[in-house]
Amino acid sequence: MVFAAAVISWGTFLMTFSNTLNNHLVAAASAAVAMESYLRFKAGATHPALWALLGGASSAFTAANELPALSFLCGLALLYAIQSRRYLLVGYLPGALVIVGAFFGTNWLAHGSMVPAYAHRSDGPEIARVPYDPSGMTDRSIPGHWQAEIPISLSEDAQLLQHPSAGRWMIWDRPGQVRLAVVQDDRMLSIRSWENWYDYPGSYWVGERRSRIDRGEPSRLRYAAHVIIGHHGIFSLSPVWFLSLCGGVWWYRSGRYRLELASIAALTIVCIIFYVLRPQGDRNYGGSCSGLRWMFWLIPMWFFALLPALDRLAAMRGYRQMANVALLLSIVSAVYAYANPWQHPWLYQLFVAFPELP
Repeated sequence: MVFAAAVISWGTFLMTFSNTLNNHLVAAASAAVAMESYLRFKAGATHPALWALLGGASSAFTAANELPALSFLCGLALLYAIQSRRYLLVGYLPGALVIVGAFFGTNWLAHGSMVPAYAHRSDGPEIARVPYDPSGMTDRSIPGHWQAEIPISLSEDAQLLQHPSAGRWMIWDRPGQVRLAVVQDDRMLSIRSWENWYDYPGSYWVGERRSRIDRGEPSRLRYAAHVIIGHHGIFSLSPVWFLSLCGGVWWYRSGRYRLELASIAALTIVCIIFYVLRPQGDRNYGGSCSGLRWMFWLIPMWFFALLPALDRLAAMRGYRQMANVALLLSIVSAVYAYANPWQHPWLYQLFVAFPELP
């Protein structure tokens, strides 16, 4: 138990990020509450409806803080259904619906849309198409024949502005506060509603302003390798999770918590695949931060799988020393960025210092 306490106290990035306001720590805490609620429910604790209600609310709150945790919300619903369909309907789902309603309601109150702000990252639907004529786009005035095609009333002050990206312009009508995207599509121009909230004058996310890491990793294979065992790797920065992998296998073979351990493995794999399959610009390891922050919400589940490994290794002196080394390296990674979590991990800085590394 001393080893387990050391892991959760110093060996994970949850403590590293505890000194800064962020959604990842909140997601991890709510995932831990959801897990504890489910385990108590499964063990037959009194007031099962309340535990199911808490499980639904906390798992939904995890998803509200981490988009891939929708898989956690659905997976835990399946586990509750296997235990009791009744309490799934009268406990888990009502608890989840409260958070779902609050999530979409607050989004609507904040910016008039139920879609989260971070999902507004591309142009909206096409509202018009016009022929591309370079000679008619030499000044800021809107070509006259465009007005008949655009189903939005524009004032005389509307301007056609050049965008930093090639083959792209912006229609800006200050009096009506109307902004439209104009995108070249071969010999035509596609006029679209402006839905990319990351694209604004002076934005860091437009053009060449982004740093090297925020331009994304072109190779998905290389990205996956660095996410798992590379400079932002789950196992390379926190080798203690190797023990969780072993513990999960041992517990699964013993027949204990088989569904739960299979679910944890599936959630981890789904989350990794989700980020590996993202467009290149999103394959940035979470930007400038000391760990793969998008995976932090899974730490309570990995910790759960760690326990059987510790029980088995306690009587194996040689392997116990290997576990101590894994813990020490995990603590080094976590403590390295205590002063400022928003910096690259020490392994990444090593790769930058020695660019000949893969």
